[in-house]
Amino acid sequence: LFAEQWNQKNDSVYSAISTVVVNHKDTVFFESILPKAPPSAVQQQEYEAAFDLMKQGNYERAIKSFRTFVAKYPDSTLVDNAQYWIAEGTYVLRNYRLALEEFTKVLALYPHSPKASDALLKVGYVQYELGAYDKARSAFNNVGARYPNTTASKLAAARLEKMKKEGK
Repeated sequence: LFAEQWNQKNDSVYSAISTVVVNHKDTVFFESILPKAPPSAVQQQEYEAAFDLMKQGNYERAIKSFRTFVAKYPDSTLVDNAQYWIAEGTYVLRNYRLALEEFTKVLALYPHSPKASDALLKVGYVQYELGAYDKARSAFNNVGARYPNTTASKLAAARLEKMKKEGK
């Protein structure tokens, strides 16, 4: 009994120190600062099934499957990727306002995700599509500043050059 109580107490302490507050535009989110366990076999299967739908071009079903995954497994190590693919699916479907919201979630909820640089790049692409060229330019410049020497920064620089040639 003592060991069980000790473990419960330490799990609480672990939980308390495993999050940090991330403030994004007056909204507070929590992000883990401790490593997470790898996804379970079931999580991996559900994620891959959703990703397969995305690869097949079945974007609406893929988005729905990734939304279910995010809701069902909010602590999964794959949740940031799932959120990114929700955003990407909405972008491909040309629902730019929703895509902007979804890519912004990646940046706000998972700022240290490997997908963060791509999400910021896509924010720039979305802003460009919406005709918000100043916001697009700002996003592309931020990609270069935050993620230098990455594929995303090279793509951002290329889009900035394109915008310059277009006079935008």
